[in-house]
Amino acid sequence: MRASLLIVNFNGGSELPASMAALVREARAIESEIVVWDNASTDGSGALLAESGLPLRVVRSNDNLGYAAGMNGAAAIARGETFVLLNSDAAPRPGALEALVTAAEGDPRDALFGGVLLRSDGAVDPNCHRALPTLADIRREAWFRPPKGVVENEAALHDRARKPIPVPAVSGAVMAIGRDAWNTLGPLDAGFFLYHEDSEWCRRAREKGMTVAVVPGALFEHAGGESTGQNEGPAFEARL
Repeated sequence: MRASLLIVNFNGGSELPASMAALVREARAIESEIVVWDNASTDGSGALLAESGLPLRVVRSNDNLGYAAGMNGAAAIARGETFVLLNSDAAPRPGALEALVTAAEGDPRDALFGGVLLRSDGAVDPNCHRALPTLADIRREAWFRPPKGVVENEAALHDRARKPIPVPAVSGAVMAIGRDAWNTLGPLDAGFFLYHEDSEWCRRAREKGMTVAVVPGALFEHAGGESTGQNEGPAFEARL
């Protein structure tokens, strides 16, 4: 199997099946499966997915293990040669999955690739091409202030003809990695319950001599915070 799309759900809401149906339609362009790890949702969204009739592999956890542990659980049962880690609210534009998976297949052993995140106004979210955070950055982001992007020519991020652009860090909302690279890098650090597990992964990749890059043309619309927005207290504490 070419790719496994891995998603962690926690209280994704009644609109989640519609979002997953849209993802299923886009995923038909590649030989893939969709694995959803439900982190003990209490809003019924896990049951909705399990009963939706969509071609999904839904695993329902008895406890909310956090994003990193949920992704690791999904990866453990995945069958694809490339893993695509996705937030449940990251909607790929046409061709985005193909571009991301193709990049990972071209350099499957020593690279971690991020997608290009688009905000609701169509602007590129700098979180997908940022520096590794300093302590000052982490304190600032604890108050939900955005990071600063590192790609000066953001128009290049829309150009599918461009090669992947090396950056210090990409966003965990959309990441692709080959199975061999996953085994080299190791799973996400489950000590990060929510937020900055992607920063630690990118730092670890660079320390191992792996490339971290964002893939131009792999465009994903990402509202952000669909799950955490319902739990602002825990989300704030996790960031801080």
